[in-house]
Amino acid sequence: MEGSIPKIQDSLVKKRPKTFGNRYRFNQQLYMLFAIHDFENANKIIIKLKQEYGEFHEFGNLIEGYIQKMNGNLNQSIETFRSCLSFNDKDPEALKNISKNLQLQGRYKASVEVAQEAQKITPLDWELYYILGNCYSVSKDQNKAISYYLKSLEYSKNETVVLQLGRLYCTQEKFEEAANLYQQAIHHNYANQDIKAVYGTLLLRLGETKEAYKILEQAQQMDPNDSRSLLGLGSILQDRGEMDKSLNYYRKLVQQNPFSGQIWNNVGMCFLSQGKKEASLVCLRKALYFEPFEWIISFNLGLAYLNCNQYASAFHFFQAAISLNPEDASCYMYLGIALDKLNDEANAQRSFERALEIEEDYLIYLNYAIVLLRRGNKPKAQENYNKFCQIYSQIKGETRLSIDEIEQKRDEVKRLLK
Repeated sequence: MEGSIPKIQDSLVKKRPKTFGNRYRFNQQLYMLFAIHDFENANKIIIKLKQEYGEFHEFGNLIEGYIQKMNGNLNQSIETFRSCLSFNDKDPEALKNISKNLQLQGRYKASVEVAQEAQKITPLDWELYYILGNCYSVSKDQNKAISYYLKSLEYSKNETVVLQLGRLYCTQEKFEEAANLYQQAIHHNYANQDIKAVYGTLLLRLGETKEAYKILEQAQQMDPNDSRSLLGLGSILQDRGEMDKSLNYYRKLVQQNPFSGQIWNNVGMCFLSQGKKEASLVCLRKALYFEPFEWIISFNLGLAYLNCNQYASAFHFFQAAISLNPEDASCYMYLGIALDKLNDEANAQRSFERALEIEEDYLIYLNYAIVLLRRGNKPKAQENYNKFCQIYSQIKGETRLSIDEIEQKRDEVKRLLK
């Protein structure tokens, strides 16, 4: 019996198909060439395999489909992946890639059908749920898209799905859900630099400046040239009044993207805060050149010209800002100040009244009181001053400007009203 074992083994070796090893001998080399994007040599091997085995070489066809897709030949790629189904009509990878290509072509209904067919074979594949989520997201069925993204995350904590779901939450203004999603991603240690940068930017938008600064700093350490992190950190430092540090971040950003109106706008406002009025005007004009329909740039130009005592120019840019964003109270308030400086008392008061219709803001009441005092209208100035005091007492500590600056103006108005 002991001697029969090697005989059986010998017989098994003799019966192994001679072509078994040969058929797959180029698979590793083919994969390596594809991985380094050496498509020319990869295609030479694929042609050689076709000459030897006809159209029936599973791995060769699969790689050929990938190469065609990466070269933008989506129709050819679909046909190549379909040929893979001739080997195995239940090949989930072939079906998945066909679905992806159909999605890229904008044929979302067909992509959904193929992905659902693949799900019958591999129901736990996270990528199929991600494909379905993308299709429904583009088709504006956002609730269905969210459900598929969440299902995808059940099977794989993939960063791409997290980012896509977070963006979808933000488009629906579900900022808390997006923040919780990013926080969980970081907590589970599968967050990448992109998630940290997006999460930090979202926290900044939600007003959580301290936490935003911490997250953005981590993201910036992972990628020192990430524009989102640099812009967020620069904005936070600018709000804190640390203009020199803020400008250091903006200088890096300008080198990366010299045609960004948003960056030049922020640089201009830093210079304005430092009292460098001419430099501020140059930067803000450049920002307006790159993004002429961004209302905040016109508004900031109005502020810069107001600081330069060029009231006609300030009036022009405040009007431009209002035409682009007619529901912002600050635009009307500063337009009123510019009109008052141009001795157009009636229109200045109309601007302040319009600003108060939009928002009963303490700064509008205070500036309106100052303008009315200049025109000798003490009773109405007193009325606006009282309303300012009423609102300001409730929100003290949460002001947009420094408390010292506001209280200095308040004391001045109070003195003049006596």
